[in-house]
Amino acid sequence: MGWKSFWSRFKDDGEKKLNRKRNSVTSVGGRSSEIAGRRKNRAVLAVLILIFAALTGTVLWLALQKVAEVLLFTNPEYRVRTIDIVSDGQRVSCDKVRQWAEIETGMNTHAINLAKIRLKLLRVPVIKTVDVSRVMPDRITIRLSERLPIACVGLLGLRGVDQTGYVFAIAPARNAMPVITGFMDEPTPGTRLQGRMLNAVEVVDVLNRSSLGGLMHVDVLDVREPDCLVMKLAEGPLIRLNWPDMAMSTPESRLALDGKLRSLARVMDDARLKNRRLAKVDMTFNDDYIPVE
Repeated sequence: MGWKSFWSRFKDDGEKKLNRKRNSVTSVGGRSSEIAGRRKNRAVLAVLILIFAALTGTVLWLALQKVAEVLLFTNPEYRVRTIDIVSDGQRVSCDKVRQWAEIETGMNTHAINLAKIRLKLLRVPVIKTVDVSRVMPDRITIRLSERLPIACVGLLGLRGVDQTGYVFAIAPARNAMPVITGFMDEPTPGTRLQGRMLNAVEVVDVLNRSSLGGLMHVDVLDVREPDCLVMKLAEGPLIRLNWPDMAMSTPESRLALDGKLRSLARVMDDARLKNRRLAKVDMTFNDDYIPVE
C-alpha cells in the first residue's frame, strides 16, 4: 500500500468521526429543546389550573354568602322578638342595659355580635360580670352581675366602691354607708382605689364579713394620715388604726386587721362594762399598749 492510499484512508476516518460528533451534538440540542418546551407547557398548565381554581372558589364563596344571606340574615324567622335581661341587683334597669348594648327587637339574630355586646356592657362601671347568649330562633339573653357598694367616696356620696376597691356611680343611698374621705383627688368611676383608700375598704369588708359589723358602725374613714387610718364610729370614739403589713393587702395582712378590730371590740366592751365613754382610741400600737381617752 502506498503512502497516498494510507493518507486517503486516514483522512476519510477523520471526516467520519467529525461528522459523528456533529450529529451527536445536533441530537442532544434537539432533545434539550424538546424538554424545555415540555416544561414550559407544564408551567403554563399549572398557572391556568390555579387561576381556574381561584375563580371557582370565588364563585362558590359568593354563592354561599348569598345563600347565607337569604337563609339567615334576611329570613324573618330570625328577627329578635325577645330580649331577656336578668340582673342580680336592682341598680341597673332593663332599658339601660338595652341602651348600653345598642340592641333592640327586630334586629337579625345572626347579625348580632355577642362578644361586642359583652365588651360594651363590661365598660359600664356598675356591671361586674356579663353573659350574653343567643337562643334560636328569636331570643337574646343577657345575664349580668352588679357591683355592690360597701362604702361611699366623695362628699356627695354619689360614688360607691365595692369590696375590691372598684369605683362606680351610684344613686343616693337610702341606708347610710361608711364614707371614705381625705384623698387629694376624688376617684372617678371605673378606677380602682389604691394605698390607704384600699385599706379603708378592707376595714369595711372585714367588718361586714364578721360578727364585728354588728358591734361597730363606721361613719367615716379618713385616709389623710400616711401611716394609719382615722376611723369615726357612729356614736362612738375616734380611732387611729393600723396593722402589720397593711400596705401589702394580703390574706395575712387582712388576718392581722381582723385581730386589731377584735382587740378594739374588747376595749369598747370593757369601757361599756365600766360605764366609761371613750373619746379616742389609739390602735397603732400592739395589744399590750392601747392608749384611750
